Amino acid sequence: MSRLLSVYAPDAGLAFVALPQLGASHDLRAAAARTLSRFYGLEQVPQSEQQHGRLFDDALDSALTAQPGLRGETGVVWYCKTQTHNSLCYDDWLGVLLARHGIGHWQAQSFSMTHCASGLALLHYLQVSADDRPVILLCGEKTFHPKTSRLSVGVLGEMPLACVLQATQGHWQLRAAAVRHVPRFYTSAAHLSKPLNQDQQQAFPRELADFLALLQAKWPQPIHILPYNLNKPLLLQLADRFGWGERLNLDTLASHGHLFCSDVFLKLSRLSARTGEPVLVFAAGMGFTLAAAWLERASISS
Repeated sequence: MSRLLSVYAPDAGLAFVALPQLGASHDLRAAAARTLSRFYGLEQVPQSEQQHGRLFDDALDSALTAQPGLRGETGVVWYCKTQTHNSLCYDDWLGVLLARHGIGHWQAQSFSMTHCASGLALLHYLQVSADDRPVILLCGEKTFHPKTSRLSVGVLGEMPLACVLQATQGHWQLRAAAVRHVPRFYTSAAHLSKPLNQDQQQAFPRELADFLALLQAKWPQPIHILPYNLNKPLLLQLADRFGWGERLNLDTLASHGHLFCSDVFLKLSRLSARTGEPVLVFAAGMGFTLAAAWLERASISS
């Protein structure tokens, strides 16, 4: 079904930490920090002062303040996550969060197994779903352990966002979405056999380029291209291959790093575009999953 999307970020509670100060939280040594800065364009990442159970309070409050009619409706809140082990599954933290904000009657769901592509993969699900209830998509996670917060091509930050999707009000019109799974690499890289790991390193950029080429052949030529914030050299290679030039938006890569599922939604919230301008957003998740969406700036504004 047709949906309009708006993105809401917290007004406060975030601190931006420079790479050299991430030694304790990300186990990031000075030499690795210099490499990430020089070759991958990273400078700092945001860290939230809130623990997981309170992580989304500010963003959700901003969404419900901007669209107060949502409290009188019945919808679905989806928490899109990459880490199946970090969400306090023994507590009803999501139900408590919704009750605290006056939408305890909404259905609470989680969406996972597609890692950092989960946010866009959910847009694909919503696009083909017959369910017309309003949706609040929550994304953002705590970087609670170096094993999950430091990558060879980037570092992860904390950016809780609340994205509202409904039929009548929003900043962006969701026109289409797509997902491609390559399931043979689902085991994390640390547990893949050496030959399979080498195969993955060769297959990933090829599969991503083929996926984007297919979409660009059937979707409108995008005015803005918003990728996830990971592996800047690869993103520049894609830009060179497809002739994106200055249309490739890397505005938050240096200042925010990789934000789990939040990268492209944060960029959307900051993007200045004319009504009707097509925007291509895409992300990839370990395993691996590729996901993308075509949106247009809507004339209806919240």
